Amino acid sequence: MIGMESKIIKEQIKEGIIATVFGSSVLSEELLSQGYLEDKNWLSFIPLLSVNNIAILNGGYQASMSMISNQMIKHNGQCYGIVSSSFSDPCIKEHYTNLFFVKDAFERLKTLIWLGDFYIFLPGGIGSLQEITATLWCIDRGFIAPRKLYFLGEYWAPILNSVSSYSLMFKALKEDNIIQQPKSSEEFINSLIAHIAYLKNSDENE
Repeated sequence: MIGMESKIIKEQIKEGIIATVFGSSVLSEELLSQGYLEDKNWLSFIPLLSVNNIAILNGGYQASMSMISNQMIKHNGQCYGIVSSSFSDPCIKEHYTNLFFVKDAFERLKTLIWLGDFYIFLPGGIGSLQEITATLWCIDRGFIAPRKLYFLGEYWAPILNSVSSYSLMFKALKEDNIIQQPKSSEEFINSLIAHIAYLKNSDENE
């Protein structure tokens, strides 16, 4: 199930596979000190996506979102931002292949979730936490098929451990390998290579 506005955006993205990347619109100590925005560390996934013709979709604003999109463009890849007039956050249009404007914050969140074939979570704030719970809820309720969520490093571990300890929380957490928490960039890249091969093979068999 996909909304009309999301469907129109999907038709304008030529790449067959989309990675939705969630992150903060503010540069934080966690992002800067732990290598999350370094090409040779966690951002080593960007050339991997580019060479496999996988587009990045993100929230369209600055800090980690803008830096990731700019790096994707430098590696001859495609990155699309989903922005809404509900937010006053500035964005740098030149860092994106294209910016899609949606009517409000809820449509923005829905588009980011529904169009992603898998998700990558960098450190973030309350907005990123909402994106995590909304994505898990959509999977939990069957609105979208189960898809992998990659949480880079240890930042989100306390939240995930807390949520998974309650029996009334998301059944999606019990899905086989839905939640991925790579402890290093090497572990992340190896897991991503295998998942990309799986997605491409699934597309060929459809």
